[in-house]
Amino acid sequence: MAAVLPQRPFTVDEFHRLCEVGILDRDERVELAHPRLDSVLMVIDVADTTLHYDRNLKNSHYGAVGIREAWLVDLSNRLIEVFHDPSPESGYTQSASFPSGPSAESISVPGLSVQVDDVLG
Repeated sequence: MAAVLPQRPFTVDEFHRLCEVGILDRDERVELAHPRLDSVLMVIDVADTTLHYDRNLKNSHYGAVGIREAWLVDLSNRLIEVFHDPSPESGYTQSASFPSGPSAESISVPGLSVQVDDVLG
């Protein structure tokens, strides 16, 4: 079971990063008000004018600190990018792009699958 937290800051080193949605491990030890990084299953960011910043800086940082999966909803190009296999050196070692049409599926959250067209409208 997972908890979904919209617009929740995650403490990353001495910085706060704000993603549009965080999906956390639903465990009685998880503090939902101030989640620990080890409880974050995935983060989702939505980008239009912030695409370069979200893809290159935020996602690299998420992966470097071990967040298991990051989704980037790219409004300009009408696709969802999924990043997984975090690496301290490179952010994420694996990624996939899902254009309009197919479903995007999570690797970290069992059963989470969304129609790209439903997200992009």
